[in-house]
Amino acid sequence: MRKNRAVIFVTLGAPEYLNRASARKFLLEFLSDEKVLPIPNILLRRFLAWRISCKRAQKYLENLEFTAIDGKAPLFFYEQNLQKKFLEKTGLKIYFAHRYGTGSVRETVTVALKDGAKDFFFVPFFPQKSYAMTSSILSEILHLVRLNKDSLFIPPLKTFIYEDAVGFCASYANLPEYIDAVCASIKEALAKNSFDALLISFHSMPKRQALLTDYEYECEESFSLIKEKLKDVFSEDKIFLTYQSAMGKGEWLAPKVKDVAQNLAKCGVKKLLVSSPGFAFDCTETLVELGEELKEVFLNSGGEYFKLCACLNDSDSQLLLMQAIINSVE
Repeated sequence: MRKNRAVIFVTLGAPEYLNRASARKFLLEFLSDEKVLPIPNILLRRFLAWRISCKRAQKYLENLEFTAIDGKAPLFFYEQNLQKKFLEKTGLKIYFAHRYGTGSVRETVTVALKDGAKDFFFVPFFPQKSYAMTSSILSEILHLVRLNKDSLFIPPLKTFIYEDAVGFCASYANLPEYIDAVCASIKEALAKNSFDALLISFHSMPKRQALLTDYEYECEESFSLIKEKLKDVFSEDKIFLTYQSAMGKGEWLAPKVKDVAQNLAKCGVKKLLVSSPGFAFDCTETLVELGEELKEVFLNSGGEYFKLCACLNDSDSQLLLMQAIINSVE
């Protein structure tokens, strides 16, 4: 890695504390982002963000408490472990920043500058680039850059960008180390049990937003590469692409993971394996939505055994993937 370069992995973030006020504050900031809630009228967007955050704060808190590690969201635990492991393995310090909540991009850049950083390489820790997350992170970075520069254009759809001491990795959906890591997690589960079907679940989004980036294409590309990598250990016609977390009105990317799981169970599938490779870390959307709610749907529909693969979290595979992302732009 180039001397004096700060590599900053940017994640969604999480509430700093496990209480209702902190959960509501985090949701409010998240939903106030125009790329998350794309309503042009800023007053209306803020009002809806406030209303939704108040309504969902308690349930969100309950899910956070269910998934917590050492009294905090899992993200904080895994990030701390990865920083420690990376330093021990390579002798290099990496940084984690959060798009929302504590430890913002601005705060992390300030820390890196104090550590002597001269240039920056940002990695949104989302394998497939999306409008709501990747573009939002890029906008925040550009805002920081423009505080010291009148104008700077960085094309948001290039995979790797490096200009004026600011680098940006928009996607790693087809990086071999990413595919290998996901498949290793799946193979580990397959080695311990046999399964009738495998669901690969990505986060859904409104179709009109999906058109703004290559998100749907990259999910399909990752899925195809995963399926190809697994063909020697699992039948390709038993691996299904699905989407989760759709909410509200409008047309979202489909098929819905719960619909597919339910239909498979009704068709005689008894043992189901699920992987969620669009998430770097386990969170409420994997551990609750998939690990609890999807499991209940499947078992209540006639299924008998359900297994959710862990995300890469703070595993050695995750560490190798992070090194590969950094090395790909050296």
